[in-house]
Amino acid sequence: MEDERRYGSHYDSSRYRQRYSSARRDTNSEYRGYYGREQNPSPQIDWQLAQRRRTNTNAYTQRTQQRNNGYSGAGIYPPRYRYPDRTPEETEEYEYIRRRRLQRLKARRKRILRRRIFLFGLLLIVILFVVFLLSFLRSLGNDKEKTNTADAADAAVEKEKPEVVDEPFVNILEKEGSELTISWDGPVEKEMYDNMLSDIQTSIDSLTAEGYSAGFVLYDLNTGGGISYRPDEKYYSASAIKGPYVVWIAQEYPSSVSDMYSTISDTISWSSNSDYFTLINTYGKSGFNDWTAELGVPNVAMTDGSYGPICSRDFTKIWCYMYDYFMSGQNNADTIRDLYIGTEESSISETLGEQYTVYSKAGWIADGDDPYYNVQNDAGIVMKGDHPYVLVILSDAYGRHDLLDNLTDCLDRAHSGLAGLGYERPEKNTSTTKSEEKTSGETDDNTEDDDASDSEDTSDTSVSSDKEKEENSSN
Repeated sequence: MEDERRYGSHYDSSRYRQRYSSARRDTNSEYRGYYGREQNPSPQIDWQLAQRRRTNTNAYTQRTQQRNNGYSGAGIYPPRYRYPDRTPEETEEYEYIRRRRLQRLKARRKRILRRRIFLFGLLLIVILFVVFLLSFLRSLGNDKEKTNTADAADAAVEKEKPEVVDEPFVNILEKEGSELTISWDGPVEKEMYDNMLSDIQTSIDSLTAEGYSAGFVLYDLNTGGGISYRPDEKYYSASAIKGPYVVWIAQEYPSSVSDMYSTISDTISWSSNSDYFTLINTYGKSGFNDWTAELGVPNVAMTDGSYGPICSRDFTKIWCYMYDYFMSGQNNADTIRDLYIGTEESSISETLGEQYTVYSKAGWIADGDDPYYNVQNDAGIVMKGDHPYVLVILSDAYGRHDLLDNLTDCLDRAHSGLAGLGYERPEKNTSTTKSEEKTSGETDDNTEDDDASDSEDTSDTSVSSDKEKEENSSN
């Protein structure tokens, strides 16, 4: 009864002992065959073996159900066999408590796991937010720093930005005034502008200090800007007028370039008066005067024998037309243009000919009796890269190439500064005046040169009366 009360009414102690004692004896057949057929089944199949199979199968099924329900207890036998000292009610109650405890433990573990996942995710979000916030603040700081740097740079540039001279642009050939004038299509740094004026004025003063005067125009062929000084002051043209005269002949009489090439070449290259008078007697003067009038410079005319008075403004306009002719590619244009390279007594060619291609023609004469016939003139085209220009210098500083070369160099430097090519101030002229350097022998030589020039000019004036009839008849 005690066994029945403890293990149930179905419990048979003798059968239980017999069953499990035989199972212990026959381990191979009992335990190895738990998950399937026995490895070494007994040859005698009786009801005990069948009952044993049923018991084992039920225990396996019950264990599987317990696992599925969350039961993790050890052993393969039902609770009534695991707790032999408890009643079925106590066993059931204990198993219930045990299952509930396991369920609560699993639920707690799940909650802890979910909490940890949540906290990890939250921590990750916080970290990402902090990283994003720091990067955003850093970018704001960098932008602010860049803005401050840019503002500081702009302020520095604005502070360091040089003062400029930005006057309304007027073409230098149309600008009125006799004083030294600079006109350029664009702003010019004031410091450079002042240096240009100072350096050019110094060159002019060096001429004035020697008792000479001058008038000049530098005309940029691309912009119309340039430099001028007394552009309307008239000087005797001397042989400078031969330059435009030969261009007129080449245009009006194209065959003359081949027929009288030697005469034309000597007239330009070394300013031969005899060859020039040959051209005058052949082609006359009135056609040339009409041609200059058509160009808008009627004041450039042969009114004094085969020469005449000219001013640097009008002579610059003629040389601008000559530039168009030289670059036109017309018949004989290249041939005539090359005659103006390296011409005699040209300060423009002597000073700038090694740096640029220069087309020029000078004119000079010395007559001690009349100051009007004491001149050293020069006119030409300087092919200076993208900024070619025309330069005309008229003066009464006969033979003073040192002074005129210095003026030419100053004007070319100023043009470079205006054209954006950089301005370099010329070295101060510390040389003594030419009159102080002259020796008696040099004075004699110069006197001979002057006499030769006088003879050339005299030949022009003397033959003009004899040949004027021939020239008029040819006209």
